[in-house]
Amino acid sequence: MRILRNNLLVGLLVVIAAIGITIILVRSINQLLRSLAAKAIADPVSNRELVSRVNSMARLIRAERKTDRYILELEQAMENIKVLSGIIPICMHCKKIRDDKGYWNQLEVFIQSHSSAQFSHGLCEACLEKYYPEEDEDL
Repeated sequence: MRILRNNLLVGLLVVIAAIGITIILVRSINQLLRSLAAKAIADPVSNRELVSRVNSMARLIRAERKTDRYILELEQAMENIKVLSGIIPICMHCKKIRDDKGYWNQLEVFIQSHSSAQFSHGLCEACLEKYYPEEDEDL
């Protein structure tokens, strides 16, 4: 469970870092647009240079819109991230976990309802020997 929590935390940190980088890029683009606009107004330019500046601004605006879409997607992804944290009360014998309402749930049910983890079940060697001794002899 510690590995699951660590993986989720790493994923969350990656998303937060991506959002931070995206915000920095948007601010840089806005600053560049403002400086280009101020320069275009202050200095007389040729038609060729004006067309080049307008094309540059158009590319920057398209990049800013694309960045805005990425920010929205990252924010939506962050809303869907569930992280387990804190102290989780677990039965020392059956390993059931007590939820916030006081009900005892199987470990798998609790983790699936509090994260995006999925389970597949297998059988370890110790349990194979304990619960299926006749099968263990065949192997």
